[in-house]
Amino acid sequence: DDNVMLSQLASELIDSVTLTTGYYFSRDKNFFDALLSHLEPLLNRMAHGINVFNPIKDEIKEDYGLLFGTIEQIQARMRQKDGFREVCGSTPFD
Repeated sequence: DDNVMLSQLASELIDSVTLTTGYYFSRDKNFFDALLSHLEPLLNRMAHGINVFNPIKDEIKEDYGLLFGTIEQIQARMRQKDGFREVCGSTPFD
């Protein structure tokens, strides 16, 4: 089920960022819900091959390097998950 996978992805993202930063995002239900609302359209775009250019990606990478690096590590793990690829054909970070 896509909703279960979205929840699992959001939880994994939150757990990884928590381990890296020490801030317990998992305690913030609003953050989890906001992340889910971001991931669903992201996965839909990916499933349909729609790429969106982010003009401030380099600025985000510079300002939030630790978090960006964490997301890159998660990306590498997500590429190994068959169920995730089955739903969207790639990872959210390709």
